Amino acid sequence: MFVLHTPARLLIWASCVVLLQSLVGFSLESLAAIIVVVAMVVARGRAIRMMRRARWLFLALALVFAWATPGRFLWPDLAWMSPTAEGVGLAIEHALRLLGTLMLVVVLLELTPREGMLAGLYVLSAPVALLGMDRSRAAVRLALVLRYIDQGLPEGEWRAWLHGRDPVELSMVAPILISQPRFGVLDALACIAACGIGAWALFA
Repeated sequence: MFVLHTPARLLIWASCVVLLQSLVGFSLESLAAIIVVVAMVVARGRAIRMMRRARWLFLALALVFAWATPGRFLWPDLAWMSPTAEGVGLAIEHALRLLGTLMLVVVLLELTPREGMLAGLYVLSAPVALLGMDRSRAAVRLALVLRYIDQGLPEGEWRAWLHGRDPVELSMVAPILISQPRFGVLDALACIAACGIGAWALFA
């Protein structure tokens, strides 16, 4: 069975994230709903945990947009204490984008092992090497960000940040091997399609 190379998978994931940010109205609602359904089918437990962790972020979005956006009061009798219709619309729109993005992360983490993730990030970060940066370190840090999004910080690790220690160094005690499988024609076509979708979403 053909499986997409991880860099191609990551580019498709990134293009979907960019597309989510550019859509509005029914298109956004439809795409977000499809992504949520896929995430619940592929990784129900992980998806529920992700939504539970993000509940305060959703609440903050609702409060900020619904009450801080100028517009028509939903309950005029309450005056400034009432949310605005425009604010509620914006809150729903941004909540859908956030939900879709989180569920895309869930699907990516469920379908891509950590070693494959690191290999994909290592390949895609090749331009970073031209700037004199260590792309191996960049790939590991990006992978850790995705891991923390999915699992949260290990117990007590936030204290390491407060004391100026690097949580990456505290967590990564074992060496990581980055393998680079062969990149096929279908992988290249998938990368081109993903870049095209992303460019259309950004500039259309």
